[in-house]
Amino acid sequence: MVKPKDILEEARANPVGVRLSRFIKLVEAIGYRRKRQTGSHQLYERLGFPDVNLQSDRGMAKGYQVRQVLKTIKKHGIKL
Repeated sequence: MVKPKDILEEARANPVGVRLSRFIKLVEAIGYRRKRQTGSHQLYERLGFPDVNLQSDRGMAKGYQVRQVLKTIKKHGIKL
């Protein structure tokens, strides 16, 4: 089993090379919960933080979405 900390390092090293299933584990580990899913869009929320929209690109997380989450983690000092 991969630890969220390892997924975070993987995302920082290569934002376009993260499997969506692994990235969802990271998003949930930092306190987000799935709000709803509409088609291929999965919306995650955390009180007091911007919502996160995740979408698969052939099984991979979209790079811009990974960068948005990384920016939120850094800006708010979120710890795992």
